[in-house]
Amino acid sequence: MEPLSALTMPALLGVSQEFVQSIGMDEQGHWVGTDVLGVRRNDFSSNLAMHTDKLAAVTKPVAAHFSQLVNDIGTDWVERDLYNWLRDGITYATAFGLYGPKNPVVLDESLLDDFWYAYHPSISTSY
Repeated sequence: MEPLSALTMPALLGVSQEFVQSIGMDEQGHWVGTDVLGVRRNDFSSNLAMHTDKLAAVTKPVAAHFSQLVNDIGTDWVERDLYNWLRDGITYATAFGLYGPKNPVVLDESLLDDFWYAYHPSISTSY
């Protein structure tokens, strides 16, 4: 998982190339490895394990909303942009799970694109 994380961080999070190199990528974008991300992932997982009841309070509504999205597909074939469908579904479900039913994304789904492109202007809207 570490090579994939290091490879995608600049585009997803806007981190510098210097940071990416510090976590295991060389100047040409090849994984050379460090234990930095693995240690962080283990620390993060250990901390989450101590708070499973609080985590469940957030993840249950997220799973329920995303499950409904999948169940709503139905039997009629509708062509979808998989990336945008997943992105919007996960963002909507996560916003509901974290902030409840009266959050801006739930109240106005047109904000989904605004959320992604305002914070990540390098992301293209066409694929």
